[in-house]
Order: sequence, then structure tokens, then C-alpha cells
Amino acid sequence: MPPSIPKPTGTASRPAILLVEDYDALAVAIGLALKKFAPDHTAQIARTLEAAEVAADEIRPELIIVDFDPPHPRIVEVFERLRSAHAEARVLVIAAGVPPDFIVQRKSGGALQFIDKPFDLSAFGAAVQALLGPWTPQSRNDSRGTLGDLGLADVIPLECLADANLVLRLQSHDKQDGEVHLFGGQITHAATTGARGTEALREMLGWRRPQFKIVERPADASR
Repeated sequence: MPPSIPKPTGTASRPAILLVEDYDALAVAIGLALKKFAPDHTAQIARTLEAAEVAADEIRPELIIVDFDPPHPRIVEVFERLRSAHAEARVLVIAAGVPPDFIVQRKSGGALQFIDKPFDLSAFGAAVQALLGPWTPQSRNDSRGTLGDLGLADVIPLECLADANLVLRLQSHDKQDGEVHLFGGQITHAATTGARGTEALREMLGWRRPQFKIVERPADASR
């Protein structure tokens, strides 16, 4: 059984945090950090993405924290399903090799926020507290994105960090089709019905709530 963070009596109505972590020692350490940096929230630990989906339906988390080291191969489809059921949840991805400038840039938007691993405890606490708010009416326009905002700008970093070799197919809300090819975590090709390359990538980055499908990359595709 995965470790759990004790819940004080009478906390059923308290907001929740969901941690996806399969390494017991790290789960305990992060759980203790959450008690320090988010004392008004209860926390639940899921060992797998499948367990996380079940837990999310039960606790309706305000924040989902996912350890992406090692990468989860099905994380995009899981995030897409969670987007439909928990659009207001915020997400923090813990991953190895995240460039510092990328982390800074993400603070101004995006459905997913990232923190590099290994991380400093104070940096982790700051990231958690920034995602939990509180948001005032004056600062609401500056708040971080939620799962409801999940788009290509969130999915590409995940696959790049995973050194993925695949084709990411997209469909916009108005049924436009596009695809992005990755090899070794690098974008090698992008196309929509009417564009190729950078122009196509820029177009797809503007699609709101696209549907994603990951398929195998052809062996003879350009590198």
C-alpha cells in the first residue's frame, strides 16, 4: 500500500492536494513538506497514474503534483482525461533536467508548472504556495493556469523531458488537424492542413483545448 499522510479529525471539507509518487521515501518527504507549506490542505498519495485518476474523482484536488522522474509514457492521455473532469485543478510537475529559464517563463501562464529535480525544499514550497494562491480579485488575471488550459505548450515540454520518439497528433475544437514529430525529445517536424514547420507549430500553439493522440513515429521519418 502507498504511504498516506494522516488526516486530522474533522478535515473532510478541507481542500486537497494529490501527489503522484511511487517512491515511498520521497512520497513521505514531500508529504511532510506539504504539511509545512500547505497546512490548510489535506494530501493524498497515489502510486500510479491510474490510482491518481480514481483518487482525483474522490477528493477533487486543488493541486496535483506529479513526479515525472522517470517519465510516465501515458501522462498526456491521463492529463487530457483529468482536464475534462477537473478543469480547475492546478498541476506541478517534478522532472529532471528542466532549464531554469523555462521554469521562470512558465510562471506567466500554462496549465502545467515545472520544478527541477533535485529541488531545494524552499523552492518546492514557493512553487506549491504560488499555485494554491490565494488569488485576490486584483491578482486573478495573473494567476497560474489550470488543467482546463491544457494545450500543446504544455504537452511538448513533457515529451521533450522524456526524450520522446513519437508523433503527436492534434485536433482543434473546430476540427482542424495537425501533428508534431519528436525524435530524442526534439521537434523535427510540424504540420497542419495549410502550413508546415514553424508556421504550423505557431498555429497549433494557439489552439485551445485540443484533443491529443500519440502514435508511433515512422522509422524512416526525418531526424
